[in-house]
Amino acid sequence: FRTHPVDAVVVDYQMPGMNGDVVAARMKRLKANIPILLLSAYGPLPENKLQSVDTFLTKSQELKVLLPALQDLLENRPKPFFHRWFNNWKGRSQAIRH
Repeated sequence: FRTHPVDAVVVDYQMPGMNGDVVAARMKRLKANIPILLLSAYGPLPENKLQSVDTFLTKSQELKVLLPALQDLLENRPKPFFHRWFNNWKGRSQAIRH
């Protein structure tokens, strides 16, 4: 995760050794802009368990709910600094505009 490009993360809440909310918090510390979708079979989770996730779904929901939620995360994720800087620069550069 630290050295590979990742577009989004889908993580389960209940895992051996470390729950998904802890994994999400650690991932956000490394890459704050990474969108994270948390899944759980246990229904609604307390708000404090969802602080580091962008979307929460229960496993009882169908795949037709998961895929649009993931697509929404990908389309609406914050752009990395370089992309924001380049698009701003590109708009002001005479050489690139023509």
